[in-house]
Amino acid sequence: MFHVKLCWGALAGLLLAAGPGLAQDAPPAETLAELEAPLAKGEVRLTAPGLRIQGRALGFDGRFLRVETETGELTLDTQAMACEGAACPKAEDFVPEMRLSGDGGLGEVLLPALVEGFAAAQGWQLERAGAYILRDDGREVLRLSLRLSTTADGIADLLSNEADLAMLARAPLPQETERLIAAGLGGIGELRLRLLAQGALVPVTGPGQRVGRITLEDLARVYAGEVTSWADLGGEDVPVRAHLGPDESALAQAFVTEVLDATGRELSPQVIRHDDEAALRQALSDDPQALGILPFESFGEAQPMALVGQCRLPWVPRPSAVRAGDYPLTVPLALLQPMRRLAPEAQAFVDFLATPEAQLVLRRAGLVGTEAVPVPWAEQGERLAAAIRGAGPEVPLRELQRLVRVLGPFTRQSTTFRFGNGTALDPVSRGLVLRLAYEVAEGRYSGRTLVLAGFSDGRGPAEENRALSLRRAEAVRDALLDALGGQLPEGVRLRVHAFGEALPIGCDGEGEGPWSAKVNRRVELWVSG
Repeated sequence: MFHVKLCWGALAGLLLAAGPGLAQDAPPAETLAELEAPLAKGEVRLTAPGLRIQGRALGFDGRFLRVETETGELTLDTQAMACEGAACPKAEDFVPEMRLSGDGGLGEVLLPALVEGFAAAQGWQLERAGAYILRDDGREVLRLSLRLSTTADGIADLLSNEADLAMLARAPLPQETERLIAAGLGGIGELRLRLLAQGALVPVTGPGQRVGRITLEDLARVYAGEVTSWADLGGEDVPVRAHLGPDESALAQAFVTEVLDATGRELSPQVIRHDDEAALRQALSDDPQALGILPFESFGEAQPMALVGQCRLPWVPRPSAVRAGDYPLTVPLALLQPMRRLAPEAQAFVDFLATPEAQLVLRRAGLVGTEAVPVPWAEQGERLAAAIRGAGPEVPLRELQRLVRVLGPFTRQSTTFRFGNGTALDPVSRGLVLRLAYEVAEGRYSGRTLVLAGFSDGRGPAEENRALSLRRAEAVRDALLDALGGQLPEGVRLRVHAFGEALPIGCDGEGEGPWSAKVNRRVELWVSG
């Protein structure tokens, strides 16, 4: 009997259901032979009793071979099937190679440091000869190659089988996700976003500019060309000059998606474009009337602006808000891993990214990591004050008192899970579930109680929102238990609570755009001790 993992198509039912009896019902061997087509360059033919599969070899992990067939992509066990063709891999000569492609910023600085940290953690030797070569006592055990380009190019390389992982400096765009799904690389729940760090888009001003706050709606209006004077933003009656990086940069793409597309606007041709981030930063430092967008980790001496809603509740770009995703223009710095098998050595590198050693590398690089850190009650005064001001018939003070009574003995952690309109976790949050499962399994929360506290936006009846926030908390609980194999380690306790719209992070109401709802629909992690 052979083992086969099917990734796509109607052939799945045939092969998975066949089992040992497949050979009994198969056509005669001479009939199969008559149907065989000659092998083209790069093609292989794999055979087992009663079954022959022919197609283009896509990748090999030391045992399993991915093959592109007319029916779709299949993953086949070479130990249980005979392989014909010049493209058949030789297991005895095999050295795993992992190809990473995408954002140049990640590839130039962050990934090399992570590879060095991984090699040190494994006790392997590392050399650079075009690719990164990792050796164990002189024996080559893994090759890692980096192709530095853009996030969009990295995803395109996944689609064309030119990469195993894509390096992303923004979330996949909807059309990119659709193409990945159509290519059989995994459904929305299967596209695994391995979150490395949290980035953010920060509006910054030129030197001496006195306007320090801006609504997201006004930010969109500036870049759409609808606002042309600082007077419309509370400043002097002088022109506001908007600056942005090149079209192909992840920062510009994320800004257009998160700010302009979200409000049905288009980027004005009057926006001043720059070839790279260095040129953008220099232009901002030279022009007191400038307004630009820079990444959180490198806005340097530029003056960041706080984002505000109509209720004036501010979103300040500080590390704790970015780490928790409470800042509305947070973007992931991540690796996108499709539903493909990796060689054990390559998978070990991916798994290393969830470790404290990897997070230390990220902190040294000046990035906001994703490990859970405490968010003291003292840092939550603004949202508590906003909740008290907004108390009324929908969310009475007694509900806020219940919240404080339930969560008072616990400390919020930065790990926060977010959703769309329903109870489906977004891609970043699915990655955070895997990270939390790793931390729980490694004993970080031994002897402690974890509380998953569900919250909602304020759109709709309060009772319905409370029920929805409970379902979201339960969805996170179920995903966590599933990642842990169905049960918690001994000594770890898990509870869920729901508070609906009781503790908003952003202003609710008409005219707030999609951003407040995005940050308010969440499940927070609170921990005892």
